[in-house]
Amino acid sequence: MHRQILRRTMYIMVWFAVILAMASPVGVPAKAQDGRHLIYADNFDHNLARWTVVTGDYTQLKVGDGVLRLTITDANQAGWVVPNVTVPRNVVVEVELNPVGVPDDGAWNAAILLRASSQNISSTLYHFGINGTGTWEFRRRTKGLESYTDRVRSGKLSSFNAKSVQALSVSAQGDSFTFTVNGEVVGTFEDTSLGTDFSTETYIGLMAGTFQSANRSMVEYSNLRVYETVSETVVGNALLRETFPEANPNKWIVGKNSDSSAEIIANTLVFGVNKPNFMRWSYPTGIVLPGDVDVEVSTAATTATSTQWSYGLGVRGYKNGSELYYYLFEVRGTGRFTFTFQERATVQETLIGATALPNWNQAGEAKLRIVAKGNTFQLYYNNQLVGTAQHSQLSTQTEFFPVLVFSSFNSTDPEKGYFQNLTVHEAQ
Repeated sequence: MHRQILRRTMYIMVWFAVILAMASPVGVPAKAQDGRHLIYADNFDHNLARWTVVTGDYTQLKVGDGVLRLTITDANQAGWVVPNVTVPRNVVVEVELNPVGVPDDGAWNAAILLRASSQNISSTLYHFGINGTGTWEFRRRTKGLESYTDRVRSGKLSSFNAKSVQALSVSAQGDSFTFTVNGEVVGTFEDTSLGTDFSTETYIGLMAGTFQSANRSMVEYSNLRVYETVSETVVGNALLRETFPEANPNKWIVGKNSDSSAEIIANTLVFGVNKPNFMRWSYPTGIVLPGDVDVEVSTAATTATSTQWSYGLGVRGYKNGSELYYYLFEVRGTGRFTFTFQERATVQETLIGATALPNWNQAGEAKLRIVAKGNTFQLYYNNQLVGTAQHSQLSTQTEFFPVLVFSSFNSTDPEKGYFQNLTVHEAQ
């Protein structure tokens, strides 16, 4: 799984020039079966999903220790938070809600938000939730609407304890919505107010609110799960959509030892390297992909303060006996990238030598993309095509997988790297 780096020699630079775009396809795992596919899970032990407050300073957010705590400090306010994650429009969203600090008179509400158009206050969205008087509600926030006055459906819950944990679930499939509280379906509704473009992914969110008689409310959310309905037929040309749920359905190689680690935490593949000149990699053992692919992944900022690290995206990974082979687009902490053909941690051939990246930001997030078609490879970094290479000695293999890599160089300090939201399409 891991081996000390034997050499990192660089030879010939090919030519380079333009684009990486983090698309938001409606995709499914290769060879998926009919049913629900877990695409996003958050146990709120960390805030690697980067939940952020969308509304005003009356909204307070804390994430950790297994809960997302949302506190509203003014009367008659609705506050919501959104993660830096998009999901398909056809999803099932489930979460547990604990009303830990709500007014006794029931002057509070809390909700799941879905099909949100953006991560800001101008977002359109649907809202499904409950309030402290034992009522469920379905609202929509259309363009230009500044409040939640547009309540389109509501009803009385058959049993409700305002001090107990509530399990909320909303299913959005096409124009139809189904609402469930504590395992009981409480309502259905059809609506097209927010559009029917199902090729565009949207945001989810969580909400807490106060009524006019209450100036404070606190709720805690836990165990968030988002599922996509999948079938044996791949949607469009999307082959894989990986959000790294903790269940690890695509069987990424994970584990720990004294030298390094690879773990799935809060929809993030987290690498740790504890010794100099060491490479750690992971790949999914539960999928099969063709050779001509368009692969992209988001990388969060590393925790490193030095430049002695790199992260990388690999394509056309395959095993030959115990050996692992792949093409690696590697970005270094020095602001340079390389493109190599690898055998495990060993460079077999350098296709693009160390080359400066445009607009390098060591502490920032980045998106890597490789388009592999035939013997041509195009490399994209943050919406810019930075390199093109050709390799005539292609493998005769027909089944491949992506590879993610994190490495240290001369640093003796532990280094960490993060990967999120990997997608694979057929190369066009």
